[in-house]
Amino acid sequence: MDTSNRLTASRSATPPDPASIGTDQQSTGLNNRGTAAGRPVETVSPQASVKTDTPVHAMTGTTTAQDVIIDQETAYRWLLAAHRMSQQQTTGHNGSSAPSTNGGEPLMSNPASTNDTEQPELELSDLLETLMSNMAAINDTEQAERELSDLSVNFYRDPSEAKFRQFEKLTDLNFDHLDPGEGCLKHKLPFVIALISEKNNWPIQSAKCGELASEIIEGSSELAKWINGNRVCPEKLDFWWSGFFATGEEKYLEKILKVIGPTTSQTKNVIKATKRAAEWSLKAYYEDHQAVQDFARRMRDDSSLSDYQREYLRFITGRGYLQSITDLLPRCNIL
Repeated sequence: MDTSNRLTASRSATPPDPASIGTDQQSTGLNNRGTAAGRPVETVSPQASVKTDTPVHAMTGTTTAQDVIIDQETAYRWLLAAHRMSQQQTTGHNGSSAPSTNGGEPLMSNPASTNDTEQPELELSDLLETLMSNMAAINDTEQAERELSDLSVNFYRDPSEAKFRQFEKLTDLNFDHLDPGEGCLKHKLPFVIALISEKNNWPIQSAKCGELASEIIEGSSELAKWINGNRVCPEKLDFWWSGFFATGEEKYLEKILKVIGPTTSQTKNVIKATKRAAEWSLKAYYEDHQAVQDFARRMRDDSSLSDYQREYLRFITGRGYLQSITDLLPRCNIL
């Protein structure tokens, strides 16, 4: 392990104190370097329209789904309500919503109650066009987030400056539209960019994350100080995984492994959650990443680990073998 790089926290031979879940009881320093009402709508078929207050049994003729037409005003209100919901999703605005009988999703059973007196009247065609445009923007953002996540998780497999520039460009194009919620991808992107730049000595060119990433490298931002702190939570584990995927450096796997340990009824819930998150994540990524498999197999007999940690590694590394044996037993008429 490179002990000269202050991004690296040296591995300790003793497991972390459960009271604080310190990583290895040393800070992970970061290198210091510079760096409207609606217009009537023409209907062609069926021949008559049915108002919303007309009982179904009073309808004449065949009452298929195509024969029941909601009056234009109600249809307009439905569309307006959907448009506003789309706007909230696109802008992240948390406006007031209709009350819910169960405390869950807002009720939409009475669109006529939607208050549109404060909104400009829109033509139905314009409203529909706006709605579709907003939905397309949401889909584009989700697609971009998937692409960014994929690049983040797999960058270490085949790192290159061209791929790094692609990652920066995709980040700049979509950064303002990403979910700003705590723990989301948006918060990890500057960290990932900082680590890739530092490890490969590639200058940061991102317009959206450049300053944030440089502050992380210098250790001057609150995020950097939080990352460097000894106290661990599930969110911290997420950043360590991002560090591994960005650089491929096993020091992040070592830090995650050393969080794993037994708990008792007296253990605080946050500590239990963190330890279980460490176990779950290591097992989950073990199945998809050869580098994690190699690390776990090599460390399962490491004397610097606790008995619990070694037993855990033996469990996840032996699962594939045990499963193959279990599948084979019925064929051998042993069961």
